Amino acid sequence: MINVATNVRIGIGASYRFVAGVSSHDLRNSDVSGLSAILTLKFGKF
Repeated sequence: MINVATNVRIGIGASYRFVAGVSSHDLRNSDVSGLSAILTLKFGKF
C-alpha cells in the first residue's frame, strides 16, 4: 500500500490462475485460466 494523501492509500496486485481438468463442453481450461489484476483504494484514518 502506498499513501497518496493523508487519508488515502492505493494498492495494486496481480495473480495468475491455472486451471486443469474442466469437464464442461462449453468451457475449456484456457477460458477460466489467466491473468488477474486488482487495484485497491482505502479511505480512512491510518
